[in-house]
Amino acid sequence: MVIKIIGSIIDDESKQFDLNFFGIDSNVSFKSIDEALEAKAEDDKEIVLKINCNGGSCIEGYAIYDKLRAQEGCTITAEVEGECSSMATIILLAASVRRATKNARVCIHKPRICYFFRDEMTEDEALKVYNDLKSETDRMMSIYVERTGSTRETLEPLMKEDKYITVEEAQTLGFINEIIEPVTAIKSNQFNNKNHKSMKENKKEPGAIANAFKVIGEALGFTGDKKDDQPVAMTLNTDDGQTIEIERESGEPEVGDPASPDGEFKMPDGKTIVIADGVITEIKPAEPDNNDDPDPKDDEIARLKDENDDLKKQLDEAKGQKKTKEEAEILNMVTIAGGKSWLERACSNYHPEGRTGTSKNVQTVVKSKVQQELEELQAKRKGQK
Repeated sequence: MVIKIIGSIIDDESKQFDLNFFGIDSNVSFKSIDEALEAKAEDDKEIVLKINCNGGSCIEGYAIYDKLRAQEGCTITAEVEGECSSMATIILLAASVRRATKNARVCIHKPRICYFFRDEMTEDEALKVYNDLKSETDRMMSIYVERTGSTRETLEPLMKEDKYITVEEAQTLGFINEIIEPVTAIKSNQFNNKNHKSMKENKKEPGAIANAFKVIGEALGFTGDKKDDQPVAMTLNTDDGQTIEIERESGEPEVGDPASPDGEFKMPDGKTIVIADGVITEIKPAEPDNNDDPDPKDDEIARLKDENDDLKKQLDEAKGQKKTKEEAEILNMVTIAGGKSWLERACSNYHPEGRTGTSKNVQTVVKSKVQQELEELQAKRKGQK
């Protein structure tokens, strides 16, 4: 039998009130579940709980849990379809087989007490409320630990957070042991697996198509010995030195021709033959050869290369003309002393008569400090050479 745990878990008096005044009959109580179980046929040993419930009364929830657990000889299966929160998780755990749809959600939290028309409380009354809440929390935690296999340390943080968890998390924690996959997805997968299996079997028997041709030939009266009955195989060489066999006597290969082996093969003429499951499935045309057409990019690359070579040549020449530090220093000194005219006077061995000493054979040259330093640098350079 199927029992629906939907709406909220409330006492029977509240359930009747909702029904009479609001027309709501979707909530559940212990009495409604008890009456459903009493009406169950004796030979019906399968109980399926369909749960989409936000929780409710702890007293009613524990009573329903105990009633379900007391069904001797029955297999109880619970399926969450939407929400399973608060006290509904206790009813969920009454089942031995627990499933949930992929988009369902689960929530566990600590019990709460709600008082209506009461705005004051004594210390003793507050302490009693605290003890009652703690007792309910401990009872709930004991059922969780017993039925899910999770530890108290694992579940306590979740009860404090009071948040929804996914069915994957609920499965990890042990609240459910199976996620219900959509039926359409299962059928689709079965279809794909069936097709995949069929293709694999056909691949294992590459002669299936050849046998079909043989049967057609025999039906048309083409008979002969075993050798003549076999389809004629055309062997073609591929661009990379392999060979493929195509079952045709002559002419260009066509899509649908039986062939082997499977794969993509580029032919010397540029075409590509695609073989899958022993049949040519596609013949790709040769790609156009554009090597003869001038590419503007090639001209630009050549121009840039020439410019690069010219720049390198200029750089080499500039390096050859670069003055050494010593040469630069000498030129600076010459410029300071008076430039080219001074250099000609200072370096010349010719001296007009009357401007030398008293003897014609002895020439006296008065050297400035700059000239002395210049000569020293020149001597230094000669020594380094």
